[in-house]
Amino acid sequence: MRERTLCSILLTGLLLLPAGALEAAQPAVLDGEIFTADTAHSLLDFTVRQVGFGRVRGTFKNYQAAIFYRDGDLTNSSVSVTVEVKSVDTGSSFRDNHLRSKDFFEVEKYPLMAFRSERIEKTADGYVLVGPLTIRDVTRGVRIPFQIVSLQATDQFDNQRIVFDGKLTLNRRDFGIVGPDFWNKLISDTVDIDISLAGRIFNYNNPFSKWKENSIGKVAEETVESAGLAAARGRVLDLWENHKEEYDFGLTELYWAGMKLAQKGRLEDAIGVLELTAELHGSSAEARDLTALYAALAEAYAKAGNHARALENTNKALSYDPESPKARELLRYLKS
Repeated sequence: MRERTLCSILLTGLLLLPAGALEAAQPAVLDGEIFTADTAHSLLDFTVRQVGFGRVRGTFKNYQAAIFYRDGDLTNSSVSVTVEVKSVDTGSSFRDNHLRSKDFFEVEKYPLMAFRSERIEKTADGYVLVGPLTIRDVTRGVRIPFQIVSLQATDQFDNQRIVFDGKLTLNRRDFGIVGPDFWNKLISDTVDIDISLAGRIFNYNNPFSKWKENSIGKVAEETVESAGLAAARGRVLDLWENHKEEYDFGLTELYWAGMKLAQKGRLEDAIGVLELTAELHGSSAEARDLTALYAALAEAYAKAGNHARALENTNKALSYDPESPKARELLRYLKS
Protein backbone atom coordinates (compact mmCIF):
# COMPACT_ATOMS: atom_id res chain seq x y z
CA MET A 1 0.00 0.00 0.00
CA ARG A 2 2.81 2.45 0.88
CA GLU A 3 4.56 1.70 -2.42
CA ARG A 4 1.38 2.42 -4.41
CA THR A 5 0.75 5.60 -2.41
CA LEU A 6 4.22 6.91 -3.23
CA CYS A 7 3.65 6.04 -6.87
CA SER A 8 0.32 7.86 -6.77
CA ILE A 9 1.97 11.02 -5.40
CA LEU A 10 4.61 10.98 -8.13
CA LEU A 11 2.10 10.41 -10.89
CA THR A 12 -0.20 13.10 -9.55
CA GLY A 13 2.70 15.51 -9.73
CA LEU A 14 3.28 14.55 -13.33
CA LEU A 15 -0.38 14.98 -14.23
CA LEU A 16 -0.51 18.46 -12.71
CA LEU A 17 2.35 19.76 -14.86
CA PRO A 18 1.47 22.78 -16.99
CA ALA A 19 -0.21 22.10 -20.31
CA GLY A 20 2.33 21.14 -22.94
CA ALA A 21 4.88 19.70 -20.50
CA LEU A 22 4.42 16.18 -21.83
CA GLU A 23 5.32 17.39 -25.31
CA ALA A 24 8.41 19.30 -24.25
CA ALA A 25 10.81 16.38 -24.30
CA GLN A 26 10.78 15.85 -28.07
CA PRO A 27 9.44 18.17 -30.78
CA ALA A 28 8.82 15.52 -33.44
CA VAL A 29 5.50 13.66 -33.48
CA LEU A 30 4.51 10.31 -34.92
CA ASP A 31 4.47 10.89 -38.69
CA GLY A 32 2.27 7.94 -39.59
CA GLU A 33 -0.60 5.79 -38.40
CA ILE A 34 -0.37 2.25 -37.03
CA PHE A 35 -3.04 -0.07 -38.35
CA THR A 36 -3.48 -3.52 -36.80
CA ALA A 37 -4.93 -6.55 -38.54
CA ASP A 38 -8.68 -6.94 -38.47
CA THR A 39 -8.53 -10.73 -38.64
CA ALA A 40 -12.29 -11.03 -39.14
CA HIS A 41 -11.77 -9.45 -42.57
CA SER A 42 -8.28 -10.74 -43.39
CA LEU A 43 -6.98 -14.12 -44.50
CA LEU A 44 -3.72 -16.03 -44.48
CA ASP A 45 -4.31 -19.10 -46.64
CA PHE A 46 -2.03 -21.62 -48.30
CA THR A 47 -2.40 -24.28 -50.98
CA VAL A 48 -0.22 -27.33 -51.52
CA ARG A 49 -0.69 -30.06 -54.14
CA GLN A 50 -0.65 -33.75 -53.46
CA VAL A 51 1.56 -34.89 -56.34
CA GLY A 52 -0.50 -36.38 -59.15
CA PHE A 53 -3.79 -35.69 -57.38
CA GLY A 54 -5.72 -32.75 -55.93
CA ARG A 55 -4.85 -29.79 -53.76
CA VAL A 56 -5.07 -29.21 -50.03
CA ARG A 57 -6.04 -25.74 -48.89
CA GLY A 58 -5.42 -24.51 -45.38
CA THR A 59 -5.28 -21.39 -43.29
CA PHE A 60 -3.75 -19.99 -40.12
CA LYS A 61 -6.48 -18.72 -37.84
CA ASN A 62 -4.44 -16.82 -35.26
CA TYR A 63 -2.03 -14.09 -36.26
CA GLN A 64 -1.20 -10.48 -35.55
CA ALA A 65 -0.05 -7.80 -37.97
CA ALA A 66 0.73 -4.11 -37.81
CA ILE A 67 1.17 -1.65 -40.66
CA PHE A 68 3.01 1.59 -40.06
CA TYR A 69 1.37 3.63 -42.81
CA ARG A 70 2.56 6.95 -44.11
CA ASP A 71 -0.21 8.46 -46.21
CA GLY A 72 0.88 9.31 -49.74
CA ASP A 73 4.22 7.50 -49.44
CA LEU A 74 3.65 3.77 -49.26
CA THR A 75 7.31 2.97 -49.95
CA ASN A 76 8.17 4.54 -46.59
CA SER A 77 5.63 2.40 -44.77
CA SER A 78 6.37 -0.96 -43.13
CA VAL A 79 4.73 -4.19 -41.97
CA SER A 80 5.28 -6.72 -39.17
CA VAL A 81 3.44 -10.05 -38.91
CA THR A 82 3.53 -12.93 -36.44
CA VAL A 83 1.60 -16.17 -36.94
CA GLU A 84 0.66 -18.70 -34.28
CA VAL A 85 1.64 -21.90 -36.09
CA LYS A 86 -0.52 -24.25 -34.03
CA SER A 87 -3.58 -22.44 -35.40
CA VAL A 88 -3.09 -24.22 -38.76
CA ASP A 89 -6.39 -25.55 -40.09
CA THR A 90 -6.74 -27.70 -43.22
CA GLY A 91 -10.15 -29.12 -42.40
CA SER A 92 -8.72 -32.38 -41.05
CA SER A 93 -7.81 -32.66 -37.37
CA PHE A 94 -5.61 -35.69 -38.10
CA ARG A 95 -3.65 -33.79 -40.74
CA ASP A 96 -3.48 -30.63 -38.63
CA ASN A 97 -2.06 -32.49 -35.64
CA HIS A 98 0.54 -34.10 -37.89
CA LEU A 99 1.51 -30.69 -39.28
CA ARG A 100 1.99 -29.44 -35.72
CA SER A 101 4.28 -32.35 -34.85
CA LYS A 102 8.07 -32.69 -35.10
CA ASP A 103 7.63 -34.11 -38.61
CA PHE A 104 6.65 -30.69 -39.92
CA PHE A 105 6.32 -27.40 -37.98
CA GLU A 106 7.25 -28.68 -34.48
CA VAL A 107 5.07 -26.02 -32.87
CA GLU A 108 6.12 -26.77 -29.29
CA LYS A 109 9.65 -25.66 -30.14
CA TYR A 110 8.85 -23.12 -32.85
CA PRO A 111 5.44 -21.61 -31.98
CA LEU A 112 5.62 -18.58 -34.28
CA MET A 113 6.30 -17.63 -37.85
CA ALA A 114 7.39 -14.03 -38.34
CA PHE A 115 7.86 -11.53 -41.17
CA ARG A 116 9.15 -7.98 -40.90
CA SER A 117 9.50 -5.83 -43.97
CA GLU A 118 12.82 -4.16 -44.70
CA ARG A 119 11.47 -2.05 -47.52
CA ILE A 120 8.55 -1.64 -49.92
CA GLU A 121 9.34 -1.34 -53.63
CA LYS A 122 7.12 0.27 -56.26
CA THR A 123 6.79 -1.81 -59.43
CA ALA A 124 4.91 -1.54 -62.71
CA ASP A 125 2.30 -3.99 -61.39
CA GLY A 126 1.94 -2.67 -57.84
CA TYR A 127 4.28 -3.07 -54.89
CA VAL A 128 6.60 -5.65 -53.37
CA LEU A 129 7.26 -6.24 -49.68
CA VAL A 130 10.87 -7.25 -49.10
CA GLY A 131 12.14 -8.71 -45.85
CA PRO A 132 13.04 -11.76 -43.77
CA LEU A 133 10.57 -14.58 -43.15
CA THR A 134 11.26 -16.98 -40.27
CA ILE A 135 9.69 -20.45 -40.14
CA ARG A 136 10.94 -22.96 -37.59
CA ASP A 137 14.59 -21.97 -37.08
CA VAL A 138 15.20 -20.82 -40.66
CA THR A 139 15.18 -17.19 -41.80
CA ARG A 140 15.23 -16.32 -45.49
CA GLY A 141 14.60 -13.16 -47.43
CA VAL A 142 11.37 -13.15 -49.43
CA ARG A 143 9.62 -10.86 -51.87
CA ILE A 144 5.84 -10.56 -51.55
CA PRO A 145 4.09 -8.86 -54.49
CA PHE A 146 0.91 -7.09 -53.41
CA GLN A 147 -1.82 -4.82 -54.69
CA ILE A 148 -3.66 -1.99 -52.96
CA VAL A 149 -7.32 -2.86 -52.49
CA SER A 150 -8.13 0.26 -50.48
CA LEU A 151 -5.96 3.09 -49.26
CA GLN A 152 -6.84 4.77 -45.99
CA ALA A 153 -10.59 5.28 -45.81
CA THR A 154 -13.35 5.59 -43.23
CA ASP A 155 -15.97 2.85 -42.91
CA GLN A 156 -19.59 3.22 -41.75
CA PHE A 157 -18.52 2.98 -38.08
CA ASP A 158 -15.80 5.63 -38.49
CA ASN A 159 -13.04 3.03 -38.23
CA GLN A 160 -10.02 3.83 -40.37
CA ARG A 161 -9.20 0.99 -42.79
CA ILE A 162 -6.60 0.00 -45.33
CA VAL A 163 -6.52 -3.25 -47.34
CA PHE A 164 -3.85 -5.07 -49.34
CA ASP A 165 -3.86 -8.39 -51.22
CA GLY A 166 -0.66 -10.34 -51.88
CA LYS A 167 0.63 -13.68 -53.08
CA LEU A 168 3.78 -15.62 -52.33
CA THR A 169 5.18 -18.98 -53.45
CA LEU A 170 7.63 -20.74 -51.14
CA ASN A 171 9.65 -23.93 -51.31
CA ARG A 172 8.84 -25.73 -48.06
CA ARG A 173 12.24 -27.45 -48.05
CA ASP A 174 13.96 -24.06 -47.80
CA PHE A 175 12.43 -23.71 -44.33
CA GLY A 176 12.98 -27.26 -43.11
CA ILE A 177 9.36 -28.35 -43.63
CA VAL A 178 10.25 -31.77 -44.97
CA GLY A 179 8.15 -34.42 -43.28
CA PRO A 180 8.59 -38.19 -43.20
CA ASP A 181 9.63 -40.04 -46.36
CA PHE A 182 6.13 -41.29 -47.19
CA TRP A 183 4.52 -37.86 -47.20
CA ASN A 184 7.57 -36.08 -48.51
CA LYS A 185 7.20 -37.99 -51.79
CA LEU A 186 3.51 -37.15 -52.09
CA ILE A 187 3.52 -33.43 -51.25
CA SER A 188 4.74 -30.85 -53.75
CA ASP A 189 7.72 -28.75 -52.72
CA THR A 190 6.00 -25.48 -53.58
CA VAL A 191 3.39 -23.86 -51.37
CA ASP A 192 1.23 -21.02 -52.65
CA ILE A 193 0.23 -18.43 -50.05
CA ASP A 194 -2.67 -15.99 -50.42
CA ILE A 195 -2.78 -12.94 -48.19
CA SER A 196 -5.48 -10.38 -47.67
CA LEU A 197 -4.47 -7.98 -44.94
CA ALA A 198 -7.17 -5.64 -43.71
CA GLY A 199 -5.66 -3.07 -41.37
CA ARG A 200 -7.88 -1.13 -39.00
CA ILE A 201 -7.68 1.72 -36.51
CA PHE A 202 -10.64 1.01 -34.28
CA ASN A 203 -12.97 3.88 -33.48
CA TYR A 204 -13.36 3.80 -29.70
CA ASN A 205 -15.88 6.63 -29.94
CA ASN A 206 -18.22 4.50 -32.03
CA PRO A 207 -21.80 5.47 -31.03
CA PHE A 208 -22.76 1.78 -30.98
CA SER A 209 -20.25 1.08 -28.19
CA LYS A 210 -22.06 1.95 -24.99
CA TRP A 211 -20.61 2.07 -21.48
CA LYS A 212 -22.00 -0.29 -18.86
CA GLU A 213 -23.47 1.75 -16.02
CA ASN A 214 -20.96 0.37 -13.50
CA SER A 215 -17.91 0.78 -15.74
CA ILE A 216 -15.03 2.60 -14.11
CA GLY A 217 -14.12 3.75 -17.60
CA LYS A 218 -17.41 5.63 -17.81
CA VAL A 219 -16.61 7.33 -14.49
CA ALA A 220 -13.11 8.24 -15.66
CA GLU A 221 -14.18 9.66 -19.02
CA GLU A 222 -17.12 11.65 -17.66
CA THR A 223 -15.06 13.08 -14.79
CA VAL A 224 -12.24 14.09 -17.12
CA GLU A 225 -14.80 15.83 -19.33
CA SER A 226 -16.52 17.64 -16.46
CA ALA A 227 -13.75 18.32 -13.94
CA GLY A 228 -10.38 17.48 -15.46
CA LEU A 229 -7.78 14.74 -15.22
CA ALA A 230 -6.68 15.30 -11.61
CA ALA A 231 -10.28 15.03 -10.40
CA ALA A 232 -10.84 11.88 -12.48
CA ARG A 233 -7.74 10.30 -11.05
CA GLY A 234 -8.79 11.07 -7.49
CA ARG A 235 -12.32 9.76 -8.11
CA VAL A 236 -11.09 6.47 -9.62
CA LEU A 237 -8.59 5.86 -6.80
CA ASP A 238 -11.25 6.57 -4.17
CA LEU A 239 -13.63 4.07 -5.75
CA TRP A 240 -10.80 1.53 -6.08
CA GLU A 241 -10.07 1.84 -2.36
CA ASN A 242 -13.59 2.10 -0.98
CA HIS A 243 -16.17 0.84 -3.50
CA LYS A 244 -14.29 -1.60 -5.70
CA GLU A 245 -16.99 -4.27 -5.58
CA GLU A 246 -19.59 -1.85 -6.98
CA TYR A 247 -17.75 -1.09 -10.22
CA ASP A 248 -16.28 -3.00 -13.13
CA PHE A 249 -12.59 -2.24 -12.66
CA GLY A 250 -11.42 -4.49 -15.49
CA LEU A 251 -8.35 -3.24 -17.32
CA THR A 252 -10.34 -2.95 -20.52
CA GLU A 253 -12.74 -0.43 -18.99
CA LEU A 254 -10.06 2.16 -18.18
CA TYR A 255 -8.15 1.30 -21.36
CA TRP A 256 -11.21 2.22 -23.43
CA ALA A 257 -11.55 5.53 -21.61
CA GLY A 258 -7.93 6.35 -22.40
CA MET A 259 -8.30 5.38 -26.06
CA LYS A 260 -11.52 7.39 -26.43
CA LEU A 261 -9.74 10.47 -25.09
CA ALA A 262 -6.74 9.88 -27.37
CA GLN A 263 -8.98 9.73 -30.43
CA LYS A 264 -10.53 13.03 -29.40
CA GLY A 265 -7.04 14.53 -29.56
CA ARG A 266 -6.78 14.93 -25.77
CA LEU A 267 -3.41 13.25 -25.49
CA GLU A 268 -2.43 14.45 -22.01
CA ASP A 269 -5.76 13.26 -20.60
CA ALA A 270 -5.43 9.97 -22.47
CA ILE A 271 -1.89 9.43 -21.17
CA GLY A 272 -3.02 10.15 -17.62
CA VAL A 273 -5.84 7.60 -17.79
CA LEU A 274 -3.65 4.95 -19.44
CA GLU A 275 -0.92 5.50 -16.85
CA LEU A 276 -3.52 5.07 -14.13
CA THR A 277 -4.61 1.83 -15.81
CA ALA A 278 -1.03 0.59 -15.67
CA GLU A 279 -0.72 1.64 -12.02
CA LEU A 280 -3.80 -0.33 -10.99
CA HIS A 281 -3.35 -3.39 -13.20
CA GLY A 282 0.36 -3.56 -14.03
CA SER A 283 1.09 -6.34 -11.55
CA SER A 284 -1.98 -8.50 -12.13
CA ALA A 285 -3.23 -8.35 -15.71
CA GLU A 286 -2.54 -10.90 -18.44
CA ALA A 287 0.52 -10.37 -20.64
CA ARG A 288 -1.64 -9.88 -23.73
CA ASP A 289 -3.56 -7.01 -22.13
CA LEU A 290 -0.43 -5.37 -20.76
CA THR A 291 1.21 -5.57 -24.18
CA ALA A 292 -1.73 -3.69 -25.69
CA LEU A 293 -1.80 -1.17 -22.84
CA TYR A 294 1.89 -0.25 -23.00
CA ALA A 295 1.84 -0.14 -26.80
CA ALA A 296 -1.10 2.28 -26.59
CA LEU A 297 0.81 4.41 -24.07
CA ALA A 298 3.86 4.36 -26.33
CA GLU A 299 1.81 5.50 -29.31
CA ALA A 300 0.18 8.29 -27.29
CA TYR A 301 3.54 9.53 -26.02
CA ALA A 302 4.96 9.39 -29.55
CA LYS A 303 2.05 11.46 -30.87
CA ALA A 304 2.59 13.91 -28.02
CA GLY A 305 6.24 14.23 -29.02
CA ASN A 306 7.74 12.58 -25.94
CA HIS A 307 10.27 10.24 -27.53
CA ALA A 308 11.82 8.99 -24.28
CA ARG A 309 8.53 7.93 -22.70
CA ALA A 310 7.36 6.44 -26.00
CA LEU A 311 10.48 4.28 -26.16
CA GLU A 312 10.18 3.32 -22.49
CA ASN A 313 6.63 2.07 -22.95
CA THR A 314 7.44 0.32 -26.21
CA ASN A 315 10.09 -1.68 -24.39
CA LYS A 316 7.58 -2.49 -21.64
CA ALA A 317 5.16 -3.83 -24.27
CA LEU A 318 7.94 -5.95 -25.77
CA SER A 319 8.86 -7.31 -22.34
CA TYR A 320 5.41 -8.95 -22.23
CA ASP A 321 5.34 -9.98 -25.89
CA PRO A 322 8.71 -9.74 -27.68
CA GLU A 323 7.01 -10.44 -31.03
CA SER A 324 4.18 -7.89 -30.76
CA PRO A 325 3.83 -6.46 -34.29
CA LYS A 326 2.54 -3.09 -33.08
CA ALA A 327 5.33 -2.69 -30.54
CA ARG A 328 7.86 -3.78 -33.17
CA GLU A 329 6.59 -1.16 -35.58
CA LEU A 330 6.75 1.51 -32.87
CA LEU A 331 10.29 0.47 -32.00
CA ARG A 332 11.30 0.62 -35.66
CA TYR A 333 9.92 4.17 -35.91
CA LEU A 334 11.42 5.37 -32.61
CA LYS A 335 14.87 4.09 -33.52
CA SER A 336 14.80 5.43 -37.06
